[in-house]
Amino acid sequence: MAIGERSVPITQAAPVMVRANSSCLGPEAIDRDLNIEDTTPRRVTGHSGVRPFIRLAVTWTTDSGDMRQRTVWGKEVRQAEAVFHEMKRIHGILTERGIAAPMPHPLALDPKNQLILLEYRKGKALPKSVVADTLVGVPRRPSLELTFTAIGNWLADYHEALGTGTLSAPDQALARVDAALAEPSPLDAGEVGVLRGWLSRWPSLAGGTSSYENTAPHNDFTLRNILWAHPVTFSVVDWDPRLHPDYPREGPGWSDVTALVVNTASLLRFAPLVSARRLSTLIRAFLNGYGKTATPEAAAPHLWLFALQSYLGTIGDRPLYTRYSGKLLSRFTEQLRRKLVEGPEAFRDFGAW
Repeated sequence: MAIGERSVPITQAAPVMVRANSSCLGPEAIDRDLNIEDTTPRRVTGHSGVRPFIRLAVTWTTDSGDMRQRTVWGKEVRQAEAVFHEMKRIHGILTERGIAAPMPHPLALDPKNQLILLEYRKGKALPKSVVADTLVGVPRRPSLELTFTAIGNWLADYHEALGTGTLSAPDQALARVDAALAEPSPLDAGEVGVLRGWLSRWPSLAGGTSSYENTAPHNDFTLRNILWAHPVTFSVVDWDPRLHPDYPREGPGWSDVTALVVNTASLLRFAPLVSARRLSTLIRAFLNGYGKTATPEAAAPHLWLFALQSYLGTIGDRPLYTRYSGKLLSRFTEQLRRKLVEGPEAFRDFGAW
């Protein structure tokens, strides 16, 4: 999902009922009705022609009769009120910890139109930047590698700040995967047998991991939901999957880590135009930044287990092989399938993919 994803543009929305947090628009906006006008450039489009965000001009009148205006983002979501309050809760916790900078401030809520207003952030979604940086023969930008490390640092801090104080046993994930392997999928009987063999060996491969600390996962921590403003400034957007009914409200942070790693690796579908080694360098920088294991290599069993859950759909709203459809993406899902069957060791070095 992307910011403000919708098929029908806003031309003039009904006035917004401003909530307390809208003081971020300025003290003169408190308890004011806000008029909203869509100013998104028509050339900005996303998947299937849907614009990836809504840029809005918000205007209001002060007590003295002066007109004020501010550019914000708009995001139309289901359960907008619940999502808005969840975003406020998270932003408040991150602010207390001093790590709120990457999260756009939730400003106001229009419950009638299921619209959330967010602080406007400059930057470009990471996929194009990563492809441009990993093209064979193109000089790499050290700032992008530093950004991936910074993203890993921040995600680790976020997971710690939003820790729930509960634990998840890997045995539960292993059991879910084992059950899912009995369901129809692109995997053939031989591959299912090999994967079940890896499942039985996973505890020893993972160094005896007995539990994962639970947190409040972002649930869509992918390249397109990270905006990069050169050199190392980034913003994390699209927070409504936090309350998506098919995603966990709490769970191991490895689901977010694996989502970004697999999503970055999915750009291998553009090989040989992009360099697998360069993509692997960015993944390694991110894992080094996250730092929940001694080395990126030690992360391999966890990445494998959570990638397998994503592939089979035991995490998320549907199996990854149905979400990553289309000619090029299907090419990657086939590659991922082969690497999953090869086992956790295949997730030690993405440059070898």
